Amino acid sequence: MILDRGTYQTSGYVFAVKANGYLFLYTYQAGQMQSTLCAYQGIDAGIYQTLGVSRDGEVVNVYRNGVDITATHGTHIDPVSDSGTALISIQRGKTTWPLDGKIEYLAVLGVALTQEEHMEWHNYLKGGFH
Repeated sequence: MILDRGTYQTSGYVFAVKANGYLFLYTYQAGQMQSTLCAYQGIDAGIYQTLGVSRDGEVVNVYRNGVDITATHGTHIDPVSDSGTALISIQRGKTTWPLDGKIEYLAVLGVALTQEEHMEWHNYLKGGFH
């Protein structure tokens, strides 16, 4: 789990890394969810990486080290608002998918970054955090 701000298939969103190294983003509405997944990109323990996701309208792109690695695009309608606290590295009310690693920097921006902007963030962060 990277970031959880929601309740499964009810409200909000989740951004996580599956145990097999795949990144995904889910958005939730009552009884529904949309997902966007990346192809396996070797999200491995002990390796510095920047991970990002941008949503522009219904389209979500997933980034690793500034490069778009999206394999499957969902059609993301607006998630239902969720009043819960955003959780980093754990899932609300569950013990599944805990992050076994470090997050050195986390930013949630109110804009969808372009691929070039994701690369700029990657280049900036790799120079100062490892």
